[in-house]
Amino acid sequence: MSTNTLPTQERTDDEPTWRGPFPEYDRFGEPTGCRFVECRGCGCEVIAGHEQDATHRDGCPL
Repeated sequence: MSTNTLPTQERTDDEPTWRGPFPEYDRFGEPTGCRFVECRGCGCEVIAGHEQDATHRDGCPL
């Protein structure tokens, strides 16, 4: 009798909370020199390095 089983895939929290960083552009399409990141849960954007100051939208799981 075989006891071979497939490993179960467990959900991990290793996926980053923030997507990016992305370059920021001014209204003329020129890069500002700053970079921003986007929350994977609600899409709010914040300057890279200031993620702790982000205000997430209501219902954001993060």
